[in-house]
Amino acid sequence: MSIHIEFQWSEAVYVAAGEIAYKYKMAHSWKKYVGYFFLGLMLFGGLRAVGQHHYTVLYLGTVLSLYWFFAKGFFYRLRLRKSFKKEGISQLKMVFHITKGGIAINGNMIPWDHISAVILHPKGFLFERPEGYPYLPATAFEKDKDVEVLFGLIDRHEIPLVRIQ
Repeated sequence: MSIHIEFQWSEAVYVAAGEIAYKYKMAHSWKKYVGYFFLGLMLFGGLRAVGQHHYTVLYLGTVLSLYWFFAKGFFYRLRLRKSFKKEGISQLKMVFHITKGGIAINGNMIPWDHISAVILHPKGFLFERPEGYPYLPATAFEKDKDVEVLFGLIDRHEIPLVRIQ
């Protein structure tokens, strides 16, 4: 019961992995409440604008909310692209060999007990570990059977599976 997967590490794969890791970290962080605060500020500003004709808080809340929910993601993707180009790992061939003992990535073995969770996203899988988040894109799987084997190994080793959108 093993899976052998090869794929090209490209800018699109790197950006997708970074976005998924960011969404996962943000969903489990106190920082998500900052965005809620900005929305509340905007709503409070709207009430104040209607009642007292003061628009400062409304403008401030609107600008901060637009930044938090739209512009921040755009700038994060720009940083990821710049980081990818700076690292110089373009078109590196990635080889994943997934077995009962763990996951070998380009020859480096990661035992299953070093993986604390598997983050499942429609674009792929992130394997959470203290040293980072190895990423396996969904497009790298040639057969549906390989995905079933992966889920079986994850279940067998009792690793939590976290689904995010």
